[in-house]
Amino acid sequence: MLEGGGKMTTLRQLRISRGLQQKHIAESCGINNNQIRRYEAGENKPSLSHAVKIAEFYEIKTVAELKKLFEI
Repeated sequence: MLEGGGKMTTLRQLRISRGLQQKHIAESCGINNNQIRRYEAGENKPSLSHAVKIAEFYEIKTVAELKKLFEI
């Protein structure tokens, strides 16, 4: 669990399991670091273009994996 009782998102779990930092993903995807943080915290859902960039970064291949990653 996260501080404040929030749940750990699949997106955050994936990043941590690969030993990555938000900054690395943000730079690799060309997305603002604060946006990555908001996606992981569940505060925002990514736009389609950001979802595609993040999915490509993590080599997500199926719609089912994409839905799970972004909890949609």
